[in-house]
Amino acid sequence: MMNPIILKQIKSLYTENIETLELLGGFHNNVFLSRNQKMVIKILDTNSYEKTNLLNEQEIINIMLQHGIKTPGLLPSKNGSLIELIKGREKNYYVMAYSYIDGEVLSPNLKNNHFMKAWGKQLGRMHEITKLNSDKTKLHSVGVYALLPLND
Repeated sequence: MMNPIILKQIKSLYTENIETLELLGGFHNNVFLSRNQKMVIKILDTNSYEKTNLLNEQEIINIMLQHGIKTPGLLPSKNGSLIELIKGREKNYYVMAYSYIDGEVLSPNLKNNHFMKAWGKQLGRMHEITKLNSDKTKLHSVGVYALLPLND
């Protein structure tokens, strides 16, 4: 269950109409879905995540969208910010919201040769786009390392 203090702040930043937040998972069980708002909310402990890495993530998402890669876009808060800082009783958190895209979890019946080949091509395309735009991010290598927590 979401901490009521955190939920209240999220509602004040995005919309009071969030009915419930369903836990989706994430590295630290920190990714939530608001089905009624079609919004995914990621809550990140400021002691474990650097804001620079979150800005890199945003830049990569924007680059992918500019090159026609279908990925959930970031949603600004009521303040127009893509990264918000909220304060809990003991910790502070970065909050980011993304548009929700309906889809299916990859299951054994989807793992056919055609699907896997198409997925591989798309991943290759994403790596190439990232490489060609490396000057626009602070990533040192192609991949998701900057999106992982600092300590684990």
